[in-house]
Amino acid sequence: MTRDERKEEVAELCATHNCTEKLRKIHYDQFVDRYWHPHPSEEFLAWFKTLEDFRLFNVNPKVAWNCQRYRDEFWEAKKYGIASP
Repeated sequence: MTRDERKEEVAELCATHNCTEKLRKIHYDQFVDRYWHPHPSEEFLAWFKTLEDFRLFNVNPKVAWNCQRYRDEFWEAKKYGIASP
């Protein structure tokens, strides 16, 4: 994804999530400049909350979404229909 595409994507995500102007600036910096995704999908959040890491260790779902290990597990679960609500 190019920088311009990331700019458009984060603007759409923040509009969808009704982020304040202050949050939009933070999310812009995170998404465009730091490659950090501030808005995990609802499907990921629902799936992640079923994992022991969330229940036992209270891992933040936004942090998990930005961790390759959890993303890989999510895509694998989704592939087999396990992540579907």
